[in-house]
Amino acid sequence: MNIKIDPTISRTSPVSNVRAHTGASTQTPTRTAPQQPSTPGDALRLTAAAQRLQGLQQALASGGNSDPQRIAGLRAAIDNGSYPIDASRIAARLARFEWEFQGR
Repeated sequence: MNIKIDPTISRTSPVSNVRAHTGASTQTPTRTAPQQPSTPGDALRLTAAAQRLQGLQQALASGGNSDPQRIAGLRAAIDNGSYPIDASRIAARLARFEWEFQGR
């Protein structure tokens, strides 16, 4: 027997409101407004990774601590090919980022 789930039916609706896949119904489904949390102590806790991401998002939104002169110097060094690239340092920092992002 296949049963079709109607998402508009409240979780607390009686079993008699469930309709079979055939569309037959013993009673018209009851539609209710979304319910508020049942206890005032309900809370949401973010993981450490989510908190770090939230902090980064806020820092980026506020403009951060950018130094326009340093940025211009870096762009010029990249453009003229004099910017030194240390592949092992980049790899180490990527590995560290992944490790921290996974919360380890």
